Order: sequence, then structure tokens, then C-alpha cells
Amino acid sequence: MYKIQNMISLSIILLLLFFKTDLKAQDNSINGVSPSGDNSKIISYDIPEEMKPGEEFVVTVNMLNTGNNKWTKNNNYKLSLFDQADNMFQADVWGVKEVSVPYDVNPDEKVMFLFKITAPQETGTYNCRWVMTKDDQFFGEYTANMVTVKNETGTLSSDNEGNNSRFISIDIPEFMNSGEKYKVTVTMKNTGSNPWYYTTSGDFKIAPVADSSAMKYPDWNTTEYFLSNTIDTGQISTIEFYVTAPPVNGIYSLQWRMKKGDKYFGQITNRAYVNVTASNTGNVDVSKYNSVFVSQDIPQYMYANQESPVSITFRNTGTRAWIKGYDQLVMIDSNKNLVTINNWRVGYIQLPENVDPGKTVTFNFKVKPMDTGWQYFRMIMKTKEGIFGEPTKMVEIIVSEK
Repeated sequence: MYKIQNMISLSIILLLLFFKTDLKAQDNSINGVSPSGDNSKIISYDIPEEMKPGEEFVVTVNMLNTGNNKWTKNNNYKLSLFDQADNMFQADVWGVKEVSVPYDVNPDEKVMFLFKITAPQETGTYNCRWVMTKDDQFFGEYTANMVTVKNETGTLSSDNEGNNSRFISIDIPEFMNSGEKYKVTVTMKNTGSNPWYYTTSGDFKIAPVADSSAMKYPDWNTTEYFLSNTIDTGQISTIEFYVTAPPVNGIYSLQWRMKKGDKYFGQITNRAYVNVTASNTGNVDVSKYNSVFVSQDIPQYMYANQESPVSITFRNTGTRAWIKGYDQLVMIDSNKNLVTINNWRVGYIQLPENVDPGKTVTFNFKVKPMDTGWQYFRMIMKTKEGIFGEPTKMVEIIVSEK
């Protein structure tokens, strides 16, 4: 009997050792070095804690290659949703499950993933954790976060005078350099019973809605902007204004709402997230970031305060892909200095899509000149570290009153 008991005890110990070893191997394959030597470390990520049903958000995940192998698109390296089947059994709950590396990433190099998620229509709390994969095998660190999807209440309300509004859209750069000015475009619909008059006597304006705990900065989340034209009942109108990025690096959230006098009314805008970093215009690695000007289609004559279409094409001649929301087209003066506030009322023009090395991209946008006479027009590509590549051909455009 003693011998049998010893054999049973030994079997149990061996069985426990087997399970312990197996669990450890699973942990390593999820949060550690893979058998092939792949590994990763999370530097930072920007994923919201709360979203509204159907709301879109551009996620940012910064990873460091801490393994022994180069990450390439051809070798099937991707950032993938960690728990695809754990979101109420919806495998594609965010509208995206994986994102390929935008460019080759050597060991000890960093890479930033930018991609758009769309919140599910059903409210609830969902996993939104991301991790590196190679041939669908997890390795390295994963983000540890949950997102609560819920309907906001009290965001659509009229005041006691019958003023009301509905939010349509917002356009704001996702990356900014501290201290620089950027254009924001908010589209609203007047759903109330009164016109919104543009004069200061009408006292209609668009105003920031800042969290009580947020640090306040002038021309960022404290400045109100009067309307530049009257918006009649039932009319949809675009409101343009400029903000100045705060001096402190970080990820900021911004929202705006219509206001008359000191009273808000109507629907609040979606929450916009902006990553602010220190301005740096002299450290661009030209072996990685470079461009060649291809063509442009710009009218020779324009009218003041009237929109005119512009088309500009560049080719990526560097070794790094240009990433939507990160690399931009900007206005410069004759000395190649950035001009974020300019006669053309354009700030930073965003890429329509990611652009791989060797590929071309065409920017289509509209300008709305303010001043008449001969006006200088020239643009260049910019990444976070500064401007790079060949600028567009310099042109002077005749702007006149209509």
C-alpha cells in the first residue's frame, strides 16, 4: 500500500509539473520571447476609456522591437487584437483585427501604429487589447485596457430661447507641435427656431467644453470664437478657427459646443484627441524621410473669400512609409519657414492614406484666400521631426475681389 501511495504521489507531482511548464510556455508566447527570438515592449498607446456607439477613434500604439529579428510586412509581422473571440463572441467588434507594420523595424527600433477603430452599436464594456504577432503567434507585451461603450445623455438640448444645434463632424490634426497654430473645422446644423447671427451683438459663438480637471491654456481650450457668417434655421455650416498647441507635451482631449452669451445649447462635438510634442525642425533623417515634387494643379487667378480647389502630388523617395495622421503637407514661405497661419486659410493637410516608399500621393483640398493682390504659394512635406524633401514649385497667384 505504501508503494502504491508513493507511486500515486509521484504521478500527481509529475502531472502538476507538466501543467506548470505548459502554462509557463503559454505565458512566454503571449508576454515574452517567442521560440524564434521575437519580442516587443510597449512604449505608449492612446486608446480611449469611453466611446459612444458607432464613434470612430484613431488609435496610436508605439512599440519597441526588443527581439532578435527584423519586423517586415512580407514576413507577416502585425499588431493584432489580443482577444478576438472574447468580446461577446464578436471577432471583429472594432472593425479591425490586425494592422501590418508600416515599414521595416530593426531590433532596438521603434514603430508607431495608427489605425481607426469604430465602437460597436451595443453598449457595454469591451476588450481592446493589442499585441505583436508573427504568423498569428503572439509575442511581447500587450496593452491592458478596456473600453466602455455608452450613450451620452444631455448632449442635445435647447435653451429657453429655442436655440438648438446638432453636431455633424469635426476635423482637427491628430498630431501637433507645441506652440504652433492649427486650423480646426467644426460642422454644425442649426436645429433651433432662431438664426445664429455672426455679429457680436448676436453673441453666438462656438466655445470649448473643458473637463474640470484639465489644464487650461489660452487659444486652446479656453477661447471662444464668434461666427463669421449668419447660420439660418435648418442650415448646415462649417465653422473654422485656429488653436495654439499647449507648451506641455501630452495627449489632450478637446470638445466644443454652441453658445449664446454665457449659456451653452445643443449637441456637444465628439471628443477629439491630439498628441502634442515639442517642435523640432532640424533633425529629420533624410535617408528615411525624403520626397520629390511631382505635379500641382493650382488656379492662377482666385477670388478673395471664395474657395478654390488645389491638387498637389508628391512621391515618397525615402525608406519609411508616410503615415496618415502623422506626416502632413504644410505651407512654407520663401525661406522655407512653416506658416501655419496664412493667407490661404490652410493649416496642416492630412494624408488621404499611408504612402509606402516609391509610391505617389495626391492631396486634394480647397483654399480660401483672404487678401487680394499677388500671393505667394508653396508647400512641403513634414513629419514630427520637421520638414523634409523637395518643396512644390513656387507660384504667385492673383487674388481679386469678386
